[in-house]
Amino acid sequence: MKNSAVIVIPARYQSTRFPGKPLALIKGKAVIERVYQVAMATGLPQEKIFVATDDQRIKDKVESFGGNVIMTSTNPQTGTDRVLEAILNAELSPEIIVNLQGDQPLMPPFIVKSLIDELTNNQQVEIATPAMKLTEKALQEYKETINAGMVGGTTVVFDNQGYALYFSKGTIPYTLRGDADIFLHIGLYAFRPNSLKRFCQLPQSRLELAEGLEQLRALENQMKIKVTLVDPKKRSFAEINNPADIEFAEKIIDEQGEVVQ
Repeated sequence: MKNSAVIVIPARYQSTRFPGKPLALIKGKAVIERVYQVAMATGLPQEKIFVATDDQRIKDKVESFGGNVIMTSTNPQTGTDRVLEAILNAELSPEIIVNLQGDQPLMPPFIVKSLIDELTNNQQVEIATPAMKLTEKALQEYKETINAGMVGGTTVVFDNQGYALYFSKGTIPYTLRGDADIFLHIGLYAFRPNSLKRFCQLPQSRLELAEGLEQLRALENQMKIKVTLVDPKKRSFAEINNPADIEFAEKIIDEQGEVVQ
């Protein structure tokens, strides 16, 4: 099956912090349905959008709203591994594979599309991921979260060609002058097929384990990641990691409207 690009949404039922979160409701609509709608809003045809899961309950839910499902084993250790298994199981042969995590129901669709455009327009790019410049207010809130001992997100630094140098759950770069731009990484990736295969075949790396960030495995093995800068246009993000995030997501929708109309 030949496609220029596909979006695969890895989703699993079991979660230490929030079992069953793909089926949790945000204003009456399941998280996984909202993520699927984000993928649809990129403009890709529906036959190029898939949920990858090992759980019958998630499969049933996706099929109830007309979505496509690829069943995987229970073996994948990460969402990225599940995406690769789904591609292989379904015998897909896309040129571009987008890994849209199943816990990102408020991801603006244009950010997903920006990664497809990046790989479409630049054949040298093997992996792409988005980032946004933090405003002064957002940076202050980010630092306060870290100072309180909580994980506030991931920042990234990149070279003059826009390729990632490092990702961290701390604030990078550290600056004495206080005027350096800080960029927040958005956990979304587009791969070329061979890069996805190579990445999943690599063992977990030293820095990956230290930071808890799998993208560092790529950098430690000389795989280049292009950072695509985006402007979220004043939209707030909300990953669903625990039950409290449902209320936060609903608050964002109340204040900013639905991300997909």
